[in-house]
Amino acid sequence: MAAALDKANYMALNLKNETVVKKPGQIAGQQFVVDNLKGCQVHVFDHCQQVTIDDCEDSTIVIGPCEDSVFARDCKNCVIHVVAQQLRTRGCLDCTFFLWVPTEPVIEASVGLRIGAWHVSYPGLSRHMQAAKLNPGDPNKWDKVYDFTPADEDDGEHWRRVARRPELPMKIEGVDAPCDTPLPKPSPVSASPVASPRPARRAPAAAAPAAAAPAAAAPAAQPAAPDSGAAPASGEARYFRVVYSGVVAVRDGPSRDASEVGERMPGDIVEAAEVQEGWIRLQPPPGFTGGPRWVCAKVGTTTLLDEVPLSEVPLSARGGSPRAREQVLGSGKGQGATEAKAGGGGGCSPVAMVLALLALALLAVLGTQHTLDGAPSIRCVETLSPAPDLVR
Repeated sequence: MAAALDKANYMALNLKNETVVKKPGQIAGQQFVVDNLKGCQVHVFDHCQQVTIDDCEDSTIVIGPCEDSVFARDCKNCVIHVVAQQLRTRGCLDCTFFLWVPTEPVIEASVGLRIGAWHVSYPGLSRHMQAAKLNPGDPNKWDKVYDFTPADEDDGEHWRRVARRPELPMKIEGVDAPCDTPLPKPSPVSASPVASPRPARRAPAAAAPAAAAPAAAAPAAQPAAPDSGAAPASGEARYFRVVYSGVVAVRDGPSRDASEVGERMPGDIVEAAEVQEGWIRLQPPPGFTGGPRWVCAKVGTTTLLDEVPLSEVPLSARGGSPRAREQVLGSGKGQGATEAKAGGGGGCSPVAMVLALLALALLAVLGTQHTLDGAPSIRCVETLSPAPDLVR
């Protein structure tokens, strides 16, 4: 008679700031459940039948080859790597997915998703894909996203592509074998926003600033340097855009030794609650009960985040703090009035448009050299990119 399965081995439940690693052979084609995690790391280096990921926040999850579907529901600010027959999401917010799927990913009632191609390698990945009946020669349809969300729900941008990432090898403690992957490297793509198959829900006027050249905003507005620690004038919120070409780590303290609790992608806009010594403490979203989250503004002479004038911040990126919400809703003006002011309520002259395009072109050339004056040389950030790619 076969021994009964230990259900606890196939679950990661109700954890905070924990690391869970499942080595090859520990799941062996069974189902796996991830539920109610905060600030956790979950690595499943094995093949599974089906995986559910529910109510997770600020966590990084790696799921080895899954014969059936991976379901992600009601997750926030998570980074999820998946090889599966299909991915389905519902109710997810500001999550990043790196996928290998031979079928269209399906999203529903989800906002602010970033979706890219799988780039993880680990010992045994080829064998696990074979066990999960997945053919690495099939096309990876990671960006053929189908959005089930009704088009009349105006929640903001549903999803966008993430630029190709370098291979991320992950060693397994106690496993003396090289990392491998049978998957071809994905084709290079732009990280610019892409409309979902459903009609876009964000007004064009609000979306345009997010797609602008990342380094263009700061020189034109001449904001205060992030290292200054200056308080926002008149209680205004301060926003910063990720202008670095790779992923910037989010940590639970202003130090590279602090634990990584998430990441921010190129072009992401964040609201600052505090700025000190080259680090930015992120303004927590309403209802957030976790600890502080920090990102580094620059490394040496390389700018990672640049301040963005409020006029260039999309409405969907505001609202993390009470003062930011007041800026959106104050003085009796609704969203429509603010968008009209920002994106074309009064029109724009041809001369102004030509000058703006010339300025953007010039800043695109010089943008990589833009730094924050007076900032100390602080080695205070890690990215998933190899060190030689830190400055591109």
